[in-house]
Order: sequence, then structure tokens, then C-alpha cells
Amino acid sequence: MKKYLLPVLFCILTFSITGFAQLPAVVAKTEKAVFQIETFNEYGVTLSTGTGFFIDKNGTCITAWHVLEDAKFGFIEDHVGNKYRIKKITRSNVNADIVEFILDTKKNNFPFIPLASIIPAKGTEVFTIGNPAGFKNIVSTGIISGFEIDDSIKTIETSTPISSGSSGGPLMNMQGLAIGVIRSSYSKAQNLNFATSIKERSKMKNDSLIDLMSDVNSNFFMLNTKAKHDPNLILNSIELNDSLLFLNFTYTNLSIASGNNAYVYCNTTNKDETFFIQEKDLLSKHYIKGSTLSETIEDAETLKLAQGIHFFLIFDKIKSLKSFDLIENMKGTDWSFYDLKIPESQYLSYDMFEQHKKSQFYTTRMKLRRKEFEEAKDEINSLKDSIKNNELLEQLSSVVDYTLGLSNESIESIKNLIKLNPTHSEYYASLYTLYLNVDSTTEALECINNAIKYNESNLDYIFYRAELNYKLWYWKDCITDYNKYLKIGRNKNASAYLSRGIAKAMINDDSACADMEKAKDLAESDREWEKINKEYRKYCKSTR
Repeated sequence: MKKYLLPVLFCILTFSITGFAQLPAVVAKTEKAVFQIETFNEYGVTLSTGTGFFIDKNGTCITAWHVLEDAKFGFIEDHVGNKYRIKKITRSNVNADIVEFILDTKKNNFPFIPLASIIPAKGTEVFTIGNPAGFKNIVSTGIISGFEIDDSIKTIETSTPISSGSSGGPLMNMQGLAIGVIRSSYSKAQNLNFATSIKERSKMKNDSLIDLMSDVNSNFFMLNTKAKHDPNLILNSIELNDSLLFLNFTYTNLSIASGNNAYVYCNTTNKDETFFIQEKDLLSKHYIKGSTLSETIEDAETLKLAQGIHFFLIFDKIKSLKSFDLIENMKGTDWSFYDLKIPESQYLSYDMFEQHKKSQFYTTRMKLRRKEFEEAKDEINSLKDSIKNNELLEQLSSVVDYTLGLSNESIESIKNLIKLNPTHSEYYASLYTLYLNVDSTTEALECINNAIKYNESNLDYIFYRAELNYKLWYWKDCITDYNKYLKIGRNKNASAYLSRGIAKAMINDDSACADMEKAKDLAESDREWEKINKEYRKYCKSTR
């Protein structure tokens, strides 16, 4: 047996070397057929990125089903940077996680990867080309480690390394034939990854569950415009069906004053405190029918600092709606939009989505949400070198510095915001919060006075000033603010009544003890009750 060992090993070694020797030439040919995919939702926000490849010269494409699963819009970018809109899903197989689609283009001579007629045996060398983490056309090699059949779906197990963004790419043999579509990896094991066998393509059906928007849609219009008095609210798009009108929004909490307690809700029942559409040159008002937000602040969505939310408002369909204002009458920040126009027609190009992504600094926002504060600060500093006097960028800068504990830098960013938008009440409220952090109470009082000047209906500002007046021993001013707040405020808590009671006691107001009694009734714990009762006994005759 020994005399045959060396020739056999030599043959195996020769085969391996030959396979890898020809790999650069195979890669050079096949990588032209591999492209990156980027998908967006109806709000114009990037959902995911992935990989796909052409399987014939006419531009038929294939990728993993989950890459396009929630998409409303999708685009590909080929190896030389050409961008094409995904026009239509032609066939899919959800269980096998593969989908086939065509592009919006008249081009009919694409480079493509032929499909293998035979799936190689276990141990065969294979490679893939993908777009992991945003890198383009990255090659990785391995072997077929095994096979798995589940619900009659054949999966190829491979040691070929893959990362997020490679899903949907081709798994190929060393001749450059596609044997599978990259699907997923197993995080608990090293280099154990999975691809759907290309043979599963024969089981694909034309009943795709992916609902892409059409190329030019007379019932869908991308706007991506900011509310006049709140740059954190974006009206992304308008969508119509047979009977209803949907307005899609994105809101991001970038208010230092609100901190981790920004409340988002929508009253749809009280016409004096809700949204309505006012058509230009017409007197009629069309009031909101519903929304995906909670009706009351008690049930409101609470957003942390830098957290965002998508929501939509629903109206009855308005015949021949072309130019209008969207007015909001709720107390607090004004979420109104003016001079909105529905385009007569619209082609939704990649540039529209990319411009929106850049103008809204989505990569910076994602770093904030992931708490990558240092990276976000570096990105903001780089952007500021080329983008001057941008309101949203200054807001992001103030939030990043605030989260990093850089109060003075954050103060400067808010001051820049006030120069850009001198009547925006929320900026003064945020500056008030920052001045309190550095114990500059005189400046803080001036800021909260300005916030109330530009938004008298915001009860939070009244409450902030009441607290500061209490801290400064401005008892009469404190009582005046608490009176306003407790008359119509939404959060009539024990603390507010206690503070007003103590302020009244300091000026010998006979109703001081009644406030403290009310505070005890509202106490939410025995500990809070004991604290209030201690003050009650200090200022009132009763020892209850």
C-alpha cells in the first residue's frame, strides 16, 4: 500500500493547487455578474443591504428572499457602479429563501453566472463573492462541509466565510458555476455557513409575498419634507388607495430638554387639538380619521434621546388633492406643514433615496442609536468640514456632546441652532437643561423664559420654570407657574402640589396645607408619603 500513497497524495495536492491557481481568472469573470442590493421602506429609510447575481444575459437576477422581504423599494449597484431599480419580483420560494427578479432597464446584455447542473460532493472546493459590511465584491473560499434536507429543501453547508451583507450571493464551484445562494451563517460555530441549493430554483412560484412599489406610481409620492417648526419630523411620503389617504412620517427625538422622555401621540377625536388638511384656495377642512399613534399621552410612545419612530396618519381620500397645508393644533411642538404639493408624476430614482439618507444623516443617527458616540462625533466633525450651518447636523452634534458629558461643547451647538432658527422654543428649552447641568441658573431662567415666549402652550416649559423658580426662591413666580400647570397639566403629581404648597407657606398663603394634603393623596409609595408628611408637619398644625 505504501507505494501508492505518494502518487495519491500528489494527485490530491495537484488538484487543489490547480483549483486555486485558476481561481483569479474565474473570479475576474464571475464578479462582473455579482451586484450589491440596497432596500428601502415606504419612509425612504434604508432597510438592508445584500448581494445578488445575474443568471442570464437578459438581466434575470437572484438573491436570498430575506434580503428583499420587507422592502418597498430596491436598487442594485453593479460592478462598475451602475444603479438599477428592481422592477418586479418574478418568482420566489420563501421556504428555500430564494427570490428571482427583473430590473427597470432596457439593457439586455448582462454578464451572468451559469447555473450548475450537478451539485458537487462533500469536500469540494467552492468560493463566493459578496458585499459584507459595505465592502464590494469580496472573495472567500472554502469547501462543501455537508448537506441538510429540511422540509424537502436542500441546503449546502460550507466552510466559506460569510458576513452580513453577503446574503444572496452565489456559492460557486471552481469552474465559476453557481451551485447555491448564500443564506446564513451559524454564529455558534466557526465557518459553518449555509447556502440554498440552486436546484431549489425549480420549485419557485410566481406568487411572491414581497410587495414592491411600482416604478411610477400614481398613488404613491415621495416628499421627504420637514415640518416648518420641528426639523425632527419628516413627512416622507403620501400613499392613496381607493378610499383612504395615508401620510407616512418619521420622527426622531433629538431634544435634550425631553431627554429620554419624549412623548409621541395623536389625538384624533378633538377637532380643536388634532390634524386637518386645508386645501389651497378652499375653505373646507378635512380632519384626520386615524393614526398608528396612541390617542392620549397616558398611552403615548416614549422615545429615548436619539430614538426614532415611524408612523402614519389616515384621512379619507380627497378628490383631486394637489396643493395643501397639513395643520396640527395639539398643544406643544407645532407639527404643521405648509405648501405641500402632490407631483403629477414621479420617478423614484436611487438618487432620491440616497439624497434623503444623506440629508438626514442616517449613518450618524444609527451610530447614536447603537451608542457609538465617539464614532458619531468623528463623523459629525468630518461632515462639518464640508456642510456649514445645517440645523439637523448641529442638533446631532449637540446630542452627541451631551451624551459624552461635554456640556460646554453641547451649549455651543445649541447656540448655533438658535442663530439658525431663533424662534424655535425647543432649542431654548434644551439650552435651559444644559445651563442647569453647569449650575448657570441665571442663564437657565433666561432660556426657559424664551422657550415660553415662543411656545406659550407648552406646559412642560411652564413646569420647568416653576421648578427653577422654586430652586431660586422666587416664590410668587413659582406659584404662578404651578397654578397654570396644575390647572390644565397632564401630570398632576404629588411633587408639583408639594412644591406649590411649600412656596405658598413661605409667603404665608393659607391654602398651603391644602396643597400638601393633596400631595399626600397623590403619593405613589409609603416612602413618598412619609417625605410629604414630614413637610406637612413642618408647615401645618396637623400631625396626621
